[in-house]
Amino acid sequence: MTPSVFWRTIIAGVVATFVMTLTGFWQHGVGIHPMDFGGYIAANMNSAHPDTVYGLFAGNLAHFALGIVFALLWVALFRQYVPGSWLVHGLAYGVALAFLAALIGFPLFADTGVFFMRTRAPFPMLFATFVMHLAYGFALTLGLEIAGIGARAADRVAAEGVRLEIWPRRERRRA
Repeated sequence: MTPSVFWRTIIAGVVATFVMTLTGFWQHGVGIHPMDFGGYIAANMNSAHPDTVYGLFAGNLAHFALGIVFALLWVALFRQYVPGSWLVHGLAYGVALAFLAALIGFPLFADTGVFFMRTRAPFPMLFATFVMHLAYGFALTLGLEIAGIGARAADRVAAEGVRLEIWPRRERRRA
């Protein structure tokens, strides 16, 4: 991955995670269960280390770090396998992340059970998770499109027969 693609992906990941976080807070206003991923992660950190107090800053820092990692994974590994525009990419990645969060993420760090089955309201929480991750997916792929490294840029490069440098080639030195 070139440094330019790397930094633009990090910026898009931070913006997408911010959009996702705000969507979690705004959901209450439209009747969807509000979710605070940073708060959930901080609570899990506190339960793992009871004598150390982790605040919301630590939970949100971990949440944003995960958002950046998932943005980098999308650009480096998964994006090339999903055809279509940034809308299709956002929908596919948002649904995939929501499914993985409900299947693996939340049971690990919030003790909610698989697909929130240990909670009082599993379906509203599942719906809220899908809404938030769709917001992340759409914001990420739109941000990548605006940054010039999205689906349209990849299509243009493929049509021109030029390679989009995500993994730069390195010359081998011969002795």
